[in-house]
Amino acid sequence: MTTIAAQVTATDPVEPGDSIRPRSYASARPSATQGTSRAPSIADQYSGLLDDLTASQRRGLIAKLANGYYDGWRPTRAQLIRHLWNEYGVIPRDNPGSPR
Repeated sequence: MTTIAAQVTATDPVEPGDSIRPRSYASARPSATQGTSRAPSIADQYSGLLDDLTASQRRGLIAKLANGYYDGWRPTRAQLIRHLWNEYGVIPRDNPGSPR
């Protein structure tokens, strides 16, 4: 493994305000056009059910799912729909029995 210090040579000019990153650093980072993959989430299997929640409700539910996972709580879609109704008064549109 090459360290950053080994990539910068003594002959590289360094002026006040210059970046001290090696020239190859920028090419190693993904650009916006290359696309980025996101890490899997515990809520991925429930993605359609979360569409009708506000951002704070969604984050709260994801936190509950994560904490519940370690306590052995792995709700089915039907159980999560009941939870959303009891907790937030929301019936997700993704629910096949939804009146919407």
